[in-house]
Amino acid sequence: MGHLLTSQSLQGRADRRPGLQLFALVLSLAASTGHSNAVAGEPPSPASGQEESAASPSGPCSETPAVEYPAEQLTRNQLKLLPAASEGPVPDVIGLMIPGRLYRESVQPYPGANAPAGPLDSLGFWILFVGDHGTQGGIVQAEWSLCSGKQTLETRQLGPESLKAREHPLIAEQNPELWSASHHLLLPGDLQADGVVYKVRWGGQEPASLTFHLPVERYEQKTALRLPLDEPARVEAGHLAVEHHRGEGSQWFALDLAGVDATTLAAVRTSDGLDNENFHGWGRNVVAPGSGTVVAARDGVPDNPRAGKGLDPKEHPELDDPVAGVAGNHVVIDHGNDEFSFLGHLQQGSIAVAVGDSVTQGQLVGLLGNSGNSSGPHLHYHLMACGQPFRCNGLPVRFEGVEIPYEGTFESYAPVRGTVLVPR
Repeated sequence: MGHLLTSQSLQGRADRRPGLQLFALVLSLAASTGHSNAVAGEPPSPASGQEESAASPSGPCSETPAVEYPAEQLTRNQLKLLPAASEGPVPDVIGLMIPGRLYRESVQPYPGANAPAGPLDSLGFWILFVGDHGTQGGIVQAEWSLCSGKQTLETRQLGPESLKAREHPLIAEQNPELWSASHHLLLPGDLQADGVVYKVRWGGQEPASLTFHLPVERYEQKTALRLPLDEPARVEAGHLAVEHHRGEGSQWFALDLAGVDATTLAAVRTSDGLDNENFHGWGRNVVAPGSGTVVAARDGVPDNPRAGKGLDPKEHPELDDPVAGVAGNHVVIDHGNDEFSFLGHLQQGSIAVAVGDSVTQGQLVGLLGNSGNSSGPHLHYHLMACGQPFRCNGLPVRFEGVEIPYEGTFESYAPVRGTVLVPR
């Protein structure tokens, strides 16, 4: 529903690489999905030059050594890739991955009677190459392999047409030095996958390649969190492969929550109008999902008067830190254990806490609004690994004690787009 992206999300390279600024402000591409014995997503297609291989005790996972990344790098919202192997005269490029850490995420729609058989996990990432030879014409093939230790579970080779379908069109058109490809996999939840080997090949008279070995983890949430709203809400965006938040690493697992009619649990709006007052969620209480300390609190960003185009920071130079104003009025809570809740697009003048305040779970922090880069009244929520928005890795999140209409109440649930949640 809303887009919470910022040009500072790729800091450190953005000032020198305009393509990175653009990438941080555009939406993620939708990736195709399919099925195989081990993995769904990116199905083999002879027309696109994509080939598949089955599980093997040998192959890329056994042949490519693991690379130790510095711990501080793994907390960032992007990762500078360190090659595990190279062949030929490799061009002068920098490899990046978004997000900065690969976490498997539960995407079970709901753990009820109508749920698909067996648990499911999703795994998604962007690969980018910045440099004079990082164009689509330079990279002619990519290959990813899913690993369990040194065993190669599956390998997919992507030819030029398949890669072109995964690049961002605006990047390709305006920034030929920046190459990108998105990948989204759907895994059986009990599949013992703990790594991805990713290889790119350049063409030309002297072919070259780079290979990277990336760890895959299943994140264990440390803080008990509740739904950050007091009344029913529908998940307008969250926990699917193609969410618009996935152009920036700290929002990789972000949720957009829109209030619904408390009686029907269906309608988002009270009428056909698009003014803020026509939305059931407008002005509803936003509460702390868990106890902790407030480390950021922003007020003073105007609410957009109606659903539609969100705030453009260039149009509001009078705002202090206009880039952060993209998030609108917001609160960040430190729960300890390197887990921080971000609550954004709150109503102007409604922030009920200040930096340094201790808050308890369920305490009022503000009202649901439509401030910042928001397309309509809703709450933007994500869990992240540090207290600075747009600077660190996003974390998978589960809420305790939510009811899903017609399905029941669940002790722990990872929200998925389209689901109506009732706090308990």
